[in-house]
Amino acid sequence: MPPARDGRPDAVLLIESDPYARDLYRTALHDAGGFTVVSARDEIDALRRLDASTPDAVVVNLTATGHHARNLLAAMRLRGAAHIPVIAITDGDPATLQQAGFACVIVRPVDLGNLLEELLRCLAERGHDGTLKAAIEGP
Repeated sequence: MPPARDGRPDAVLLIESDPYARDLYRTALHDAGGFTVVSARDEIDALRRLDASTPDAVVVNLTATGHHARNLLAAMRLRGAAHIPVIAITDGDPATLQQAGFACVIVRPVDLGNLLEELLRCLAERGHDGTLKAAIEGP
């Protein structure tokens, strides 16, 4: 479980159009990862939620937003949220997506343990609690 920052667990904005997959990812992130999870069905819903509160990370299934995924990154920059790491779940080319600005890319099929590991790594790289980074890197 990630350590609390400012007395609260890290928050994740999850963007997934498929209700079954959204529930699966939300459950894994919350139950196994200890994250507070806010869900969105698409990029428009996600931007509304981003306007209401600032998550520590975003996880997006690129099939959920189709070719609009880069628009999501641009909209986040315009909202002053470029510092928030965005993790992409995709069938696409990881190098291309990382060049586009995604912090981490997970190629399907998704292993939920790998999703949690990548999320923790992205948060640690952005200066979240040092014990989090130590937990990933080991002693």
